[in-house]
Amino acid sequence: GSVTKIPLDPSNDWKIEVDQVQQAIQPSKTTYLVLNEPYNPAGTLMSADTQNRLITSARDNNLYVLCDEVYRWLEHDPSLRLPAMCDAYEKGLSVVTLSKPWGACGITIGWIATQDTELLDRLSDHQYFGTACPSRASELLAIMCLKESDRILERN
Repeated sequence: GSVTKIPLDPSNDWKIEVDQVQQAIQPSKTTYLVLNEPYNPAGTLMSADTQNRLITSARDNNLYVLCDEVYRWLEHDPSLRLPAMCDAYEKGLSVVTLSKPWGACGITIGWIATQDTELLDRLSDHQYFGTACPSRASELLAIMCLKESDRILERN
């Protein structure tokens, strides 16, 4: 397959232009969209309207939406936080890691969340071939971070 990149423009505050995304979708070839929300490194947040329009476009074209959400929970104004893509869209995937909002960079543990249980099973099967397991120390530190999640996220 091939990748179609849609550059973001600093003069537009690095915002996604939904019309450009819609024009780039090739009905017989495009299988998923990849987004980064909040955007790195600009920290720009998409609006709820933009998220809804992207989801509508994905739904209309039967596409998955893979959303890199590693900076989610670090928004300067929590009232602008959008729903995770895995919650907002039945074919949405949210990729999350402990390294950013929880400040646990050395742990290198993350996850993918989706409502699509069939896809999740397929991803789990692939994961077993690429990753044996995280270290026990990383597992324990991840558990400690998640148990104190509310306090850590509030502080960060």
